[in-house]
Amino acid sequence: MRMHATVLAAASLCGLIAGGGVALADENGRYLSDPAWLPMQGQVFGSTEFSVAEGRGSTYDSTGALASHFYDQSDRIGQTLEYGLTDDLTIRL
Repeated sequence: MRMHATVLAAASLCGLIAGGGVALADENGRYLSDPAWLPMQGQVFGSTEFSVAEGRGSTYDSTGALASHFYDQSDRIGQTLEYGLTDDLTIRL
């Protein structure tokens, strides 16, 4: 019985944690995870991104001999700044 209560309590806690993350909206009822999210009028929003990419490969001629080999690595930083002109119109830089 004690084990059953522990499992039930753990499952309930996980449900509260998972459920809490799904319904987080800002004070205007807009969800930040919505792909169509826009800042409200007069609101400024910014984001920074960093990505690393790596690629490598080889090419062979018709006899199967190695013709060339390449390796490429790149780093990218992106910065976005948004300003809400109205609740439905935003300038993005």
